[in-house]
Amino acid sequence: LSRLVSREANRFSVRTFPTRGYPSFSFVQEMSRYITNQLGGKPTVVLYFGDFDPSGVDIERDLSARLEKYGAKDFTVQRIALTDDQIKKYSLPPMPVKRSDARADSFLEEHGDRAVELDALDPNLLQTTVRKAVVKNINMRKWNARVRKTEELQMWIRDKLDDMEKALDSEIDGLG
Repeated sequence: LSRLVSREANRFSVRTFPTRGYPSFSFVQEMSRYITNQLGGKPTVVLYFGDFDPSGVDIERDLSARLEKYGAKDFTVQRIALTDDQIKKYSLPPMPVKRSDARADSFLEEHGDRAVELDALDPNLLQTTVRKAVVKNINMRKWNARVRKTEELQMWIRDKLDDMEKALDSEIDGLG
């Protein structure tokens, strides 16, 4: 699923940081540096896609706290999937909560004895969910202007390559 999410986000030049479970210290530091250095301190929305289980729900809180601890500023972490509403809307199959998870008690109290893995969401629906979340959080006017400019530049490069190829062919033909 991480490839599907990354592929869809990358269509909009959105950087992804896929992980399995809680991200490592170095992983969160890398994210924090990216938010701070690459995004230049602009308001940033971290789109989170994860399981609806004790750890999956807690990762959202943990990631936010650790990003802040490692210096990221002006960001929010938004859970995009899985949400309680999505589970109900799409009738996703639940499984019992793992009682061995240290966060199980608070999760059970708040959500009951049902956990759902992100894998339960249809891949096409996940792809659409990613696209909608990205589009909602980017400036589409600027994005469309960038796409147009990129297409113009690609056309200009193709024209220059064609001109160079013709000149080369002409030079080779002149060699006899």
